[in-house]
Formats: sequence, structure tokens, C-alpha cells
Amino acid sequence: MTPASGLLGARRIANATAGRKLDYLRYTKPQKRFLADAAPVVLVRGGNQTGKTLGIHADILHSARGTHPFQKCRRPPLNIVVLSESWEQMGQAGGFMEKLWALVPKSEIDPKIRFDPGRGITGKPPRLVFVKGPGKGSVISFGTYRQGARRSAGSTVHRVYLDEPPPGSVYQELIVRVLRFNGKVRIGFTPVLDMPDQRYLRELVEAGEISEHNPWLTEANCWPAGNPCAWLTQARIDRMSRSLPEAVRAMRIEGSWSPVLTTQWLSNYDKRKHISIDVPPQGAYLGVGIDHGTNAGKQAAILFAAVGRSGMKPKVWFLDEYIGDGITSIEQDASGIREMLDRNRLRCRDVDAWIGDRPTGESRYLVRKSNNQLRKHLAYQEKMQLRDFPAILTPRKYHGSVEHGLWRLNDVMGRFDDDGSPHFRVHPNASRFAEFCERFAGDNADPLKDVGDAGRYILELAIRDLPMTHMIARY
Repeated sequence: MTPASGLLGARRIANATAGRKLDYLRYTKPQKRFLADAAPVVLVRGGNQTGKTLGIHADILHSARGTHPFQKCRRPPLNIVVLSESWEQMGQAGGFMEKLWALVPKSEIDPKIRFDPGRGITGKPPRLVFVKGPGKGSVISFGTYRQGARRSAGSTVHRVYLDEPPPGSVYQELIVRVLRFNGKVRIGFTPVLDMPDQRYLRELVEAGEISEHNPWLTEANCWPAGNPCAWLTQARIDRMSRSLPEAVRAMRIEGSWSPVLTTQWLSNYDKRKHISIDVPPQGAYLGVGIDHGTNAGKQAAILFAAVGRSGMKPKVWFLDEYIGDGITSIEQDASGIREMLDRNRLRCRDVDAWIGDRPTGESRYLVRKSNNQLRKHLAYQEKMQLRDFPAILTPRKYHGSVEHGLWRLNDVMGRFDDDGSPHFRVHPNASRFAEFCERFAGDNADPLKDVGDAGRYILELAIRDLPMTHMIARY
């Protein structure tokens, strides 16, 4: 056989299999176990790069087409809903939609449907409509948790797929929507520090209401049947594992529900070096970071200062704090923040920047807190016109944002001048924040996290232009 004929043969094979990648997939043992699980609700909680998403994509498309290789499926057409945290996460380059699009038999779907790299599958709402082939009539619709439970209210669906763990209210609504057709719910994720509270899911798994799969990141679990090799070798996995911060290693490798840590997460913090009564120089950038809450100790605010924040060596001070004592009202929080400023001979108008968490509220206390409400009460108590009071910004949240913020805190803690002067100082008045720096171990349920969130929000806002290479170099 000549090289030319070999090349033409390869091209013929490629053309024959174009649009049929789904039919040629080879699966790992964990993927097969997941695909064969016929339980009403199945959760796959695994390490990064264990093939969770590929297994879910195969289940979505085979269910829509009625071609499932591992279990008996309802005959098409099916109404399938896929939900995730945000459009940005689902449509990003290399994200959920791009990987799904690569497997979709393009000749079977509406030709008007397109995929835009970096943005995702097009349409309002985005969806895949099968107009030919075994799945004719099936529709796969996409949505986000940010749309809330109303995204699925009133609809009846055959299957629901959740890319990342959902808020409890969304999960409860979706379970009802699949009852009529005896439908299925599938959830897949790798735990991270900033995921929503998932205690309800853990309780359902422990009670046997949800069938769970927990593949660890190992070479064996990355080796599809019939393939000559795994997509990740154990040596490479071990190297990556050693490079991960201890706090998230078990989550990234084993899919652990929560961090496993024997020492403090912020490893560069040393109270002998970082606790200081030094104050920032005149003209320093002043900010207030806020984390909202209604339970005891959940509402927190931090008074922050920085100099050199646009350069390579910023210096920061955490000067004081307000911690809500008991179940506080928004009026009490505004008063507490003003008292914090008074202790430092400051007024609200002296603060250069304000940043606060997204709105929160505990329905059992009929209390809801938000940046807008807090701003109104601060302006009223300061006898300022609302239009003259600066906006309280909202931090950008994304998958992994908590880890990123903690890395940034840890990086600044590790910086010192040649004479040993730290770039990171915590005043004794911010004792709760100092305790967070010393003791926080990555547990989302730890009450120290709230004051830590307030501190990292304002630090990230103040020095957000510092190049990321310097932020992650030590890891």
C-alpha cells in the first residue's frame, strides 16, 4: 500500500465516522457503572478528569435518541433539561456545551442550530432539537440555577441533568417535574470550596434516596476498555496531586465532599509577624468588605486599607471588624459598621470602596439583606442623600472563586520587605479575622468563613490588577 492510498483510506474512515463519535465511544469502568445505573436519581461525585462529563453527555444523547447501550430507555421523543450554575460556565471554551456539541450527530438535529465557541449552543433558550434519526422529536433544553426553580415550574420532563450541585430549592422543584413520566435525574460534579451548601444531598445519599458513584482520579479510572493506554498516567496524576494545596487535594483527586486538612489553609500566616498595631499612611486606599447573613455571627464587615495596590508589591491592613451579635437586622448592621468606622475616626464618606456579598435571607426569620438595603440605611444614618453614597459593589463569583481568593490572601501574607516588614498586617481590633487567618481549614460550615469572605472580597477588589502569575507561583 502506497502512502497516498493509506492517506486516502484514513480520510474515508474519518468521513464515514464524522458526526458519529457517540457510536465509537469507549468507556471506563466507572463510566459504565454510571451509565448502567437505572435508579431514579444518580449522583456522580468524582475527582477532576475522571470522565464524569463524558459519561453524562453519553447518557443525555443516548437517552434522547433511544440508543442507550447499557439500559432500557423510554422511546423518543423525550423532553430533557440540562441545568448548570451559569451560562458562562456552561458555554465557556472547553466547557459542558462544547464537549456535548462534539458528540451530537449533526445530521439529526435542526440545521438552524449552531455552536458559537466561547458562548455555547445558540438559541433562546439554547436547545438541541432532533428532527431526524432515532431521536426525532426529542428536545434538549438548557438553563441555569440563577433562573431559579421557576425555570422548570409548570413543565413536565423525562430527564434532568445537573452540571454542578444545585441549590436545594431547584432540586426539590425538579424532582416533582419528573414524577409523571417516571423520569430520571442525574447530577455530576467535583466538589470545590465555593459550592453551595450540599448537606441536603449528602443526607439523601446516606439515606439511600440517591444512588451515588465516587470515582477517584487514578490511572485505572482513566483507562477506557479497549484503549491501548489511559488518558492520564498514575505518575502524572501523582505529580499533579503533590502540586495541589493540601486543603483541596482530597476534593480534586477523590471527589471528597469537604476539604481534608491537618494544618491551617493560609500557610503563610504567622500571628507573630502579621498582628500589628501599625496604621496605614495618610492617603491610603480605604475599603469595607461585607458578608451578609442573618444567623448569629454570620453578618460581618472588615475595614481595610492598602497602598501600592496597582504595583507589584501592595501592602494591606485589616484594621477593624464588625461581627453581627445574634440575629441582626439591617438597621443594626448599618449601625455596627458606622461604629467600626467611628473607632477609627472615619466616616462613611472617607471610604473609597464598598463591596458586599449577594443578597441573602433566612425565611424562618423573615429577614432579607442586600447591598442596596444596607446602603440605604447607611446613607440615612449618616444623613447623606442616597445619590451621594457610593454603590456597594458585588464580588464576581465563579467556579473556584473561593480557592482563588484564599490563594491571593496567602500570597500577600508571604511577602516581606528586605528588613522583614510584612506586606500583610492585621490589627488586634480585627481579632475574628485574625482567627480566620490562623484556623480556617476550608470548611464551608465554619463560622469563621464569613468574616474571611468579607476580608477577601475587599482585598480582591483592591489589588485585582496584580498579575496572576505572582498569585499562584508558590503552588
